[in-house]
Amino acid sequence: MSVDDRLRSSLTDRADAFVPHVEDALDRVRARGRRERWRASAVGVVASAAAVAAVVGTVTALDVFGESENPTVTRPAESTSSAVDPRPAALRGPITAVVEEPGPLAGRWVLDLKGNGSIRASTPAGVDPDVSGAVFTADGTSFRTSLFGEDLCAGAGSGIYEWLRVGDRIEFLPLSDTCRARARFFERATWTLSTATTARE
Repeated sequence: MSVDDRLRSSLTDRADAFVPHVEDALDRVRARGRRERWRASAVGVVASAAAVAAVVGTVTALDVFGESENPTVTRPAESTSSAVDPRPAALRGPITAVVEEPGPLAGRWVLDLKGNGSIRASTPAGVDPDVSGAVFTADGTSFRTSLFGEDLCAGAGSGIYEWLRVGDRIEFLPLSDTCRARARFFERATWTLSTATTARE
């Protein structure tokens, strides 16, 4: 056998002995790909879970802070005790006084303050000023009247007073009245509210 034949035979034997395990290699490559995909999926799931947890934590924190900054306001229970309204009722009914000033009006007066805003005056004996058409308005604190507007206070307009009730006594404090006679008439007398004040027209 020639040298060439021996070399050729030897190479053929070696070639037959070397059979590449292609299928095994492919299986290993496929397995590695599956592991890589599984690892990527696992990382994605973990990342998604972390993101959800972060969002939930932020919302919870905002709720906590919101409650601390805006606490729930609880309306206090209403008292069952009967509260007394400090505002007095509007001034109505007869009020009486023994007037000393001014002199021309001295004597016992009764001013009946009607619910329709008119004043019916009972004058002392011998005192006869013109009180016709006298009117008034009064709320819980103020009193306005045109009394004596046709006589002693002609041209002076109405007088405005603050009034205060102390028991059955009524006190007047002039706020705006250019008629001095009328201001002294109301301010310097001790006025008393009669029991007829409950009757209103």
